[in-house]
Amino acid sequence: MARSAPANTDSGLGVLLATPHNRRVGSIDHRPRLWPVATKLALVAYALSVWHFNFLVDDAFISFRYGAHLAAGHGLTWNIGEAPPIEGFSDFLWVVLCAALKGLDLDPLLWTRIIGIGCGALLIALVARLVGARAGTGTTRFGAALFAALLPPIGVWATGGLETMAFSLAVFGVFERLTFDREAPRTAHACVWAALAVLLRADGFVWVGIALAAALLAWRRERGARLLKSVVVVASFGVAVAAAYFAFRYAYFGRLEPNTARIKVAFGSRYFLRGSQYVASLLLCVVSIPLVLLGALSVARRDASGLIVPALGAFGASCAYLIVLGGDWMMMYRMLVPALAFVALAFGCWLGSMRSGLVRMFVGGVCALLTLLPSFDVHLVPRSWRERAHFRWGHAIPAEPGSASAAQQKSERERIAALEQQPDDATARAELAQLWRQLEYCSEYAMWRKGVVDIENWIEVGRALGLHTKPGESMVLGNIGAFGYFAPELVVYDTQGLTNTEPLLPVDPDARTMPGHDRKIEIAGFEKYSPTYYNARIVDAAAPWTILPRAWLDFDADGAALGPNETARAKFEFVLAPLDAAKGFRANTLLLLIKHRR
Repeated sequence: MARSAPANTDSGLGVLLATPHNRRVGSIDHRPRLWPVATKLALVAYALSVWHFNFLVDDAFISFRYGAHLAAGHGLTWNIGEAPPIEGFSDFLWVVLCAALKGLDLDPLLWTRIIGIGCGALLIALVARLVGARAGTGTTRFGAALFAALLPPIGVWATGGLETMAFSLAVFGVFERLTFDREAPRTAHACVWAALAVLLRADGFVWVGIALAAALLAWRRERGARLLKSVVVVASFGVAVAAAYFAFRYAYFGRLEPNTARIKVAFGSRYFLRGSQYVASLLLCVVSIPLVLLGALSVARRDASGLIVPALGAFGASCAYLIVLGGDWMMMYRMLVPALAFVALAFGCWLGSMRSGLVRMFVGGVCALLTLLPSFDVHLVPRSWRERAHFRWGHAIPAEPGSASAAQQKSERERIAALEQQPDDATARAELAQLWRQLEYCSEYAMWRKGVVDIENWIEVGRALGLHTKPGESMVLGNIGAFGYFAPELVVYDTQGLTNTEPLLPVDPDARTMPGHDRKIEIAGFEKYSPTYYNARIVDAAAPWTILPRAWLDFDADGAALGPNETARAKFEFVLAPLDAAKGFRANTLLLLIKHRR
């Protein structure tokens, strides 16, 4: 009797309801499809998340400016003509990509986001394919893909303009190519992914090491000789690529480490504490992650796929690395995004261990809902708990002037100032720590919203500077990205030290600082450059002076600002430049340039 054809579980409703136990779990599907219906359905959710979070971060414009200068023939320089050049970026290959986009007359503000979105989609597809190959099809593949698609950090950093998603794809690609078929690891493919990861980010070799360590955990289970050999080959190739770039860096920039490492990296117990709070903050914000970790750990001993322990190991190593680094200031846990693909992998394998399709659908639905909530600033964990994991020390979002929140912030700051006068009082120290948390804490969603508003304003100021400054004029800034990109011939000195090599001030062990901002440059050190401008702001044409400090202003009898006073004018020249609404500027606004008098 002829056998009937097997049901196609890669299409239609069968994708969602098929059981992974219609074949041996952990067996290899040698020709799995990369874009089955299950993955495509999850990518719809991913597209909605990306649309919801679409934004650009100011740091991306640093890469854009370096890329623009490279494309224009000025080399890898922040300020045109600087010698020796300064490696003020940490994403070499992304800068090269930005240069290629400029060379092709493609807008990096748009195309880096398109590329990031595409890399995120491919990352989700690779996670789903690996789950489908080793832990079953149907709900397992769909669940893993949907979980990854709904993770807020992936939704945020699919755009942003940085290399985050491309880098995350490369790191996971190393692991996926080695473990997809452990009898025949794709060594050459893994080498390509490793090279991309090493060149995409300055610490890429660390993350490649994490991916390879995870592959070794997979090897420990089955002891496949080919897998071990492939891991050694990929590791050797990654080291060779890293060594080649180190040699290039030393020859071109005259240093073995990027300038960003000089300014951002600091070690010590207090920074380990802050890094631990960074990791804890993620777990308290996206509560589905600890749920998945615990669920996957509970079935690790009977995991037929052999991927749960490697996935958990990769996530644990990633967290340990961020603890050592002291965390990262950017919203939505950017530095841990490469680790989240491994969490999604663990989730898919956990689902694959469940024999009941209804149980898988219930667990998958609950985890999807819990993953989605932080995208709308909804949290199951009380704020008081999340405050205890606050890691952006010394950073508070100012409340709207005149609001009740502003009055509360003022009261809290006054109380903090009083408590700081009692350093030996244990009760005062405890209250001080609580007040700092209350004052400084904000959700990751709120940080993202602030970033959206800030970059819109900074882009506008940068475009205005491009129109109203001259080549060779200079300015000292703290947020250099958009200002510098849109005014490419303006010499920009960075108070954060990313693109400058001025001497660093001694690290203050008691200072409350954000991750990556522990080391400071003495602002007075920039005076030797005689910067042209002190500051620049977009102001209301009807009231251009209200943005200035009160000590700089003269007032009429009714208290209205008349303009800068003699003391301020003796030090600065105040220039009001017109802005054309037809060129995209807000109506009835001016560019206020505050120029040093020499």
